[in-house]
Amino acid sequence: MADDPNQSASQRLRQALGESFGNGLIYLAAPYASPDRGLMAWRLAAANQVAGRLIAQGWRILSPLTHSAALERIGHRPPEGDWYAFDLDLLKACHGLAALQLPGWERSRGMALEVEQAVAQRQPICWLPLRCLELPAGMFRRLTQERADAAP
Repeated sequence: MADDPNQSASQRLRQALGESFGNGLIYLAAPYASPDRGLMAWRLAAANQVAGRLIAQGWRILSPLTHSAALERIGHRPPEGDWYAFDLDLLKACHGLAALQLPGWERSRGMALEVEQAVAQRQPICWLPLRCLELPAGMFRRLTQERADAAP
């Protein structure tokens, strides 16, 4: 089926993962790390927005960024010191991966590890381009201003 630029994130998930997948847990991958703390905040807000909308539409979404950022704000980190190993363990429990293509995703070390593991586990992957995420206009504008930002 041809890529329809007018599809919503939920429609893309349904197309990529199938109707029966609605009961499976979906790992929501998004770029986060950046030298610009403001950009990190916008990326977190976008992941939260998409996760909340998809959950409200009946999808079972696990957003590790939402989870880990909340814990980090109150001073907690996993024993290994970073979230990569922790998040990859969470991905093992999921049925598929939804990848938010926020600006900088192509350079995101975390997303590369998540996609690599999903491929190795033969989990379905659904790519969600920025245009289908239904983000508030101000958030969309802020994120698209950051296209040149380098994400580690």
